[in-house]
Amino acid sequence: MNRNVWMLSVCQALLMTGNILLISVIGLVGKQLAPSTNMITLPVAMQFLGLMCATIPASLIMGKLGRKKGFSIGNLIGITGASTVAYALSNQWFTLFCVGSFLLGIGIGFGTLYRFAAIEVCKPEMRDRAISISMVGGVFAAILGPNLAVFSVELSDDGLYTSAFLALVALNVLALFSAAVYSVSSSAGETQPTCQRSD
Repeated sequence: MNRNVWMLSVCQALLMTGNILLISVIGLVGKQLAPSTNMITLPVAMQFLGLMCATIPASLIMGKLGRKKGFSIGNLIGITGASTVAYALSNQWFTLFCVGSFLLGIGIGFGTLYRFAAIEVCKPEMRDRAISISMVGGVFAAILGPNLAVFSVELSDDGLYTSAFLALVALNVLALFSAAVYSVSSSAGETQPTCQRSD
């Protein structure tokens, strides 16, 4: 299996870890910052709205610019969103928290295409194996995500889980650098590698 599949699997694991971390704390933060009980789940709704709004545009962008640049854009948006949320929490600014949550959703929308990219870089007979490797990241994320949420929350002394979103920034930065070593195929004319068996 070539390097691209492994790097995309790492990116997929980082995305899912960040998503689990986000789901673990975003509702709790909303409960503390929302001006009324009717708006507690608004940040969660904004996250999913961002995800839905990004899915099709992300595909179009990657079709035009290539997967590598598309994933980089998604990670940069994720970094911006997590940084915005961290700033909003430090100032207890609910509206900006919702804006940051929307940006995080957009970043996740781009990241949902990692597994499809892993399939694209493989020969047809190797795609099942590539999918399996990519999905293994979900197993690690299921373990790492909740534990990272607990650990980061323990580091927050403001009661608003700011450290959790700083950890989310770090996950997006790691994904950005992981995607940077991914040499990818696309309609933009990049060369498409093929998966090779390790033996």
